[in-house]
Amino acid sequence: MRKCNAELMKELKTLQTEIAEIRNNITEYSIVTYYEGDDVYKDFNFEESYAKLNELLEEERRIRTLLAYSNATTILMDYDGKTSIAEGLVKLAQLTKSLERVKRLVSKQKVTRTIIPSTIADQPNRVKVRECLYDIDSIPVILKELKQEIARLQIAIDRTNLTNTIEC
Repeated sequence: MRKCNAELMKELKTLQTEIAEIRNNITEYSIVTYYEGDDVYKDFNFEESYAKLNELLEEERRIRTLLAYSNATTILMDYDGKTSIAEGLVKLAQLTKSLERVKRLVSKQKVTRTIIPSTIADQPNRVKVRECLYDIDSIPVILKELKQEIARLQIAIDRTNLTNTIEC
């Protein structure tokens, strides 16, 4: 049976939810507290839960392995003809970090001056100057280019994940 990457990612997400539930159940229900002489409700089967957890973990590893192989070997559609999904994901993270960094630059003023009062009598006040060493007017252009490249890359990754199929 063949499945696309997106299907496998959805299955993986569902598996991870099930794994978390079983782990939580093992933690919460594997111990019972009661008073001597009271009726005790012991409806938890540790061995069964642990076996099911191991089965799900094995399936998670299998899916992760398939996705890792696909990500490493599948070239992004409609991008540059040489970037794999894995490389695209790394580049997407890098571009997103760059975007965050450049966004902080856009609100700066080219030059600011602050008067610092003298701490010694008969000394003049000093002017503290802070000057940006980059062209502030170029920042909106850089932001636009980064956003466009991020969108283009995200679309290529999504399109590839929806159309590339893997033998399961």
